[in-house]
Amino acid sequence: MPCYNAELYVEEALTSLIGQTYKNLEILLIDDGSTDRTPEILAKFAAQDTRIRIVRNETNLKLIPSLNKGIRLAQGEYLARMDADDVSLPDRIERQLAFIEESGADLVSSSVIVIDEWGKKLEVIPPRGHQQLTIEWLSIFINPMGHPSVMAKTDVFRKHNYLEDELALHTEDYEIWARMLRHGVSMANTDVPTIKYRVNPHSVSIQHTEIQNRNFARCVGQHIESYTGFPIDTLTSQIVSNRFHEVKVSFADIRKAFAFIRKMRKWFVLKNDIKDKYILARIRAIGLEQKIDILIQFYKAGTFYQKIQSAGLLLWLYFNGFRYIANSNYLKAKLFSKYNKAIKAQYLHYGEVNNQ
Repeated sequence: MPCYNAELYVEEALTSLIGQTYKNLEILLIDDGSTDRTPEILAKFAAQDTRIRIVRNETNLKLIPSLNKGIRLAQGEYLARMDADDVSLPDRIERQLAFIEESGADLVSSSVIVIDEWGKKLEVIPPRGHQQLTIEWLSIFINPMGHPSVMAKTDVFRKHNYLEDELALHTEDYEIWARMLRHGVSMANTDVPTIKYRVNPHSVSIQHTEIQNRNFARCVGQHIESYTGFPIDTLTSQIVSNRFHEVKVSFADIRKAFAFIRKMRKWFVLKNDIKDKYILARIRAIGLEQKIDILIQFYKAGTFYQKIQSAGLLLWLYFNGFRYIANSNYLKAKLFSKYNKAIKAQYLHYGEVNNQ
């Protein structure tokens, strides 16, 4: 668990780790040069529990080097990730160890309970893919694994590590999962929540949106070319990953990206010789859901004529693909997500503070 100026939440985070039903733990805390009361709080807990090990960076190394430092120093056979403002459920470690053994996966994550900055529950967000094929297909568009709830074999992390490069800045989790998948790491997700994930105005996605969007799209493009062999231009990778918020896009660009998604789906099904009807339907649904998300974003930023074009195509997608997405959580999340509302409110708050 990396910690940097986390005095507001780290006590609750540590309490959730100390109280785990699985007791054979090393609780490795990387204090990344905190200047608030974080070191004092960590020391107080370490004096009470010998499983706690504190490593302090003399200077602020930032998140990715701190994560890799933790990977190098961890002594356990398995490694679980957590941020200093999140809260692990009491049986998180016990459940995830059992799930790794049951699934045979090298790396797992789970549903997360989203809480606001005061700890109030907003909603439960389930994974959009559960087994290897759907996780691999998701990785072409979005982050397939929940970073706050990840547990893996320590050797897997040591073999791959987080990328210490500008390309992975603020999107280090997607970059490492995509790279792991390309190298044959097996992954699985469970719907059973294991962690409370806190939305707060200091998060990376709130404060560094532009950098995160740019790097995420670059990582998606790199992953697609390495994984599928299909060349993809910068604008298409931005649209496919729905990270084109700051870019001028035409309706023709959208149609080109949609054609690319269709081509990838056909390639993916043939490559993996997928015959299972449920998996085929889920792969179709994921592609449709991504197209709908792209069109919604295009509609928001488009001209009057582009709004008409995107609305027409959006209705056509809903009509033709409803049977594929009706059984997923997608529509519910789109229409009633308290998490999305909280994120939007934090964006607005952060923008107001910066403009003052």
